[in-house]
Amino acid sequence: NYDVLSLDTGSMSKGTDNPGVLKYAIPTRPIDQLVIDYKTPKKRLSKGDTLVVVGGGIAGIELAMSISSGFRSIVDNITVTIFDSG
Repeated sequence: NYDVLSLDTGSMSKGTDNPGVLKYAIPTRPIDQLVIDYKTPKKRLSKGDTLVVVGGGIAGIELAMSISSGFRSIVDNITVTIFDSG
């Protein structure tokens, strides 16, 4: 028995083959690649950067909050914005 179940199915981000996506966006799936991408210099946040999370569902909000709190200890003055359909 359980009250809450969370499944990580290892899904992939859609649209990464569109022109410019990999240059300007950081796909969040698979999550292990996201962690690696943030450790590489070309994708590291810099002071004063604005990070936009597309999707205002539970996962988008969780990602925005995690990045906001996690990276503020490393990078000063970053802004995190959430875009959703509303």
